[in-house]
Amino acid sequence: MTEIYKASVIVSTYERPDALRAVLAGLASQMRTDFEVIVVDDGSGILTKDAVEESRAFFGDRLVHAWQADDGCRVAAARNLGIVQMRSSYAIFLDGDCVPRQGFVDGHLRDAAPKTLVRGSRVLLSQVITEKSLAEQNPIHRWNMIGMIRRRLLKQMNRVFPMLIPGPAIGRDSRPIHWRSVRSCNCALWREDLLALGGFDESSVGWAHEDSDLAIRAISFGLRVRRARSATCVLHLWHRERSRSDGGANWDRLLQVERERRTVALKTSLPSVTPKNHA
Repeated sequence: MTEIYKASVIVSTYERPDALRAVLAGLASQMRTDFEVIVVDDGSGILTKDAVEESRAFFGDRLVHAWQADDGCRVAAARNLGIVQMRSSYAIFLDGDCVPRQGFVDGHLRDAAPKTLVRGSRVLLSQVITEKSLAEQNPIHRWNMIGMIRRRLLKQMNRVFPMLIPGPAIGRDSRPIHWRSVRSCNCALWREDLLALGGFDESSVGWAHEDSDLAIRAISFGLRVRRARSATCVLHLWHRERSRSDGGANWDRLLQVERERRTVALKTSLPSVTPKNHA
């Protein structure tokens, strides 16, 4: 792999071009530009492709659209597709409905450390403010703190506290617990660690807890979990919950991964590597 950028922001999406436009607008406004954006697309149609192409004028070669066929919810496989195409050594995962603010990439890179999985936080937006902002193409990433506090008082956001603490979080490193706090809508870790873990387990389909699976395996592998600084907190757009009909079986499988202290994904398309000893 030729390392061209300091980080690769891997954005997962499926058939939500309006939200993706808001996310790409946030990434276009970042404090730094030494990163690439890889949109990993779980089988969306032409409207999503158009949304990506509209942003290419700003990002140029820094923007990649990695598409896979629609065969059910296979976000784990889509993210692995993005990992394969990385042109940096550091992966920052972001969902296509989580809008980053100006310091998102810089904050993640400042928190990057060896043997570490960095987990960011999110603020949930209400259905009303989400639909209104997307319809009006409101630059959500530019909302200032006064405006967000006002929206919190109007119950258009579920909280603002994660964005109020300046600088790095106090007591932000935890080992070896707290895998439940890791969400792949906002987390980051090194490419070499992802390859050693086999990335996301592609046997995870549907409501499959693929982020918790990765976190459990990362901790068993010897990585610590670090809470990211407040600048990395994202604004999570409202959406209807997807079906959790397969959640019970997937949860049982997840607990088995934890009991077995498994480190490598059962099914992965990533190239195999010899794991390093991170213990």
